[in-house]
Amino acid sequence: MPTYQNKIAIIIKADLLEWQKLNAAAFLASSVAIKFPETHRRPLVTASWTEYLPFLKLPMLIYRADNDQQIRPALTRAKK
Repeated sequence: MPTYQNKIAIIIKADLLEWQKLNAAAFLASSVAIKFPETHRRPLVTASWTEYLPFLKLPMLIYRADNDQQIRPALTRAKK
């Protein structure tokens, strides 16, 4: 398994609705990709030459926090 110096960590509060959790994770991940072009690869092109947006090339860790007291430990864990 490869080791990565960098990774993307997102902490989502557990009390959100499922669609809100997915929306928040997608929004935050895309924000990282736009701000830091080195985090993603070139666009994906299929055999039929259909072009899609690039995937992030870094591991993405998504943590759940049931309350505000769990956010800091999740952030500390993500920084390891």
